[in-house]
Amino acid sequence: MSFAEALGLAVAYLALKAWQLHLLLRNLGAEADWRRLALAFAVGELALTLPLGLFAQNWVLARTGRAPFGETAAATVVMLLVEIVVVLVFLAVVGIRGWPVVRPAAIVAASALCVLMAFVLHFEPRRAGSRSASAGRCCTARSRRRSICSAA
Repeated sequence: MSFAEALGLAVAYLALKAWQLHLLLRNLGAEADWRRLALAFAVGELALTLPLGLFAQNWVLARTGRAPFGETAAATVVMLLVEIVVVLVFLAVVGIRGWPVVRPAAIVAASALCVLMAFVLHFEPRRAGSRSASAGRCCTARSRRRSICSAA
């Protein structure tokens, strides 16, 4: 693989990851404009190697006043779980030569994680006024603090 190909794959990976964060935040009702999202995403990617650096992007979004830390942290945890499932599926399909137990272990772990995520999503409490559990909330935490939401 050449340097240009590796660089292209890295850019595509980061673009997909940023888009995933945007979609998850929008689903949580904590939408940020692309400029602030890009800043938060860049800081988060740079801080990944630090202890709890995974949540740096959430801190940046909270400091800009665009989204509460707790809601954006939920999106970050979902992103991490999706990455883990992707790696486990890759290991289940490709395996590791000389380690025959990796394939069945990856299949079991990926299946268990998918069942756990489905269980959590299925039993997510529905809020009054929401269209459905996955369609979003009637209002954001910020508007609830400001008493902007109507009580349903």
